[in-house]
Amino acid sequence: MQLKFKTGRLLSIINFVDNLKITGPKPNRGRYRLSKLVTAKYKECEDERLDLMKKYAELDGGNLKADEKNNVIFKSDEDKQTCLDEEKERQESDAVITVDDFMDVLTEFYQYLCGYNEQLSGSDGFLFGLMLDVFEDAGFTEKEGK
Repeated sequence: MQLKFKTGRLLSIINFVDNLKITGPKPNRGRYRLSKLVTAKYKECEDERLDLMKKYAELDGGNLKADEKNNVIFKSDEDKQTCLDEEKERQESDAVITVDDFMDVLTEFYQYLCGYNEQLSGSDGFLFGLMLDVFEDAGFTEKEGK
């Protein structure tokens, strides 16, 4: 089974999941596993972002060259725009996380989310709904009576 998040939302998802108020060992274990998996995917995506920038930016010993304001220096304005366009597309693409090895604890976590009663506002409310959608799109279903 796979969870699919937009690449550009991974860091927000990590922060949201890490800050949820959770009681009980099983749903908390699910949160721990999900956080580890999403964090690993985020690091992978950040490496891809760095590789993309290196393709279009000036380098100094293999590292991105920056100006006095710490802005990346691109080879040309055209390269900068191409890089920004490719990065935007990458941010909107799906980051796919395989969760087969953790179905038991992630199912507990999902069930906990379905009955979550803490107040959520602003971006937390949005991310909560997004989390439920991602789990449901992957095939998780709410158990009756929970």
